Order: sequence, then structure tokens, then C-alpha cells
Amino acid sequence: MIKQLGKTPLVAAAQLDIGRLSSSRKQGSEEDRVIRRASFKLQEGDVRGAARCLASSEGLAPVNDSTIAQMKVKHPPRPPDRRAPPLITGPPLAVTTDLIRDAVRGFAPGSARGETDFGHNIFRT
Repeated sequence: MIKQLGKTPLVAAAQLDIGRLSSSRKQGSEEDRVIRRASFKLQEGDVRGAARCLASSEGLAPVNDSTIAQMKVKHPPRPPDRRAPPLITGPPLAVTTDLIRDAVRGFAPGSARGETDFGHNIFRT
């Protein structure tokens, strides 16, 4: 059959492998997801996270009644006697760059902490 198409066995095998890869990518096997996750971690510079992804045999919990019941046991609803959150009585704080600039300019000269985290006044006698 390969000879009839005019292809060498190596080319035909490569095309079959490419077809298999593209169909498995569409399905997204667990191994492919782990590899993609590890690759993303490496791109972010998180080498430990990538190693954890590759070494871990754990996955996400299935979404079913048993999992939901276990989550409710671990995370019960809030008690009914809990205080209500405080009411918002005024508008939210609006901070602009001008306000920040004015506040920074209002600091006394030399009042910034140094590399030792001590102010300049510590060296005065």
C-alpha cells in the first residue's frame, strides 16, 4: 500500500506519527497536560514548580457528590452567630499621584532609613 502511494516506509511512518500526535493533542492526554504545565512553569522561571509538576502523581479531585461532601466537612459554613461585616459609611479612599507626591515631599530631609534599617539619628550622641 505504501509503494502504491509512492512514499517510502519512513515517510509514511512519520506521517502516521504526526497524525497520532495531532489527534492526541486534541484529546489532551494527562501526560501532555503535565508537560505543558511544567513547560509553563519553566518559562516563568519556576524550576521547583516544574519539577513538582513532573514528579507529582496527584491530579484534581473528580467533581462528584463524594468530593463535595468531603469539601463540606473540611470547610463548614460560617456559624450563624458571626458578626455581620462592617457597613461602608463613606466613599472609598481616592488616592492620586499628586497626593502621594505631596506626602513624600512632606517627609523631613534625611528621614529615610538606610541599608541597615536604622535612621540617621541613631549615630547622633
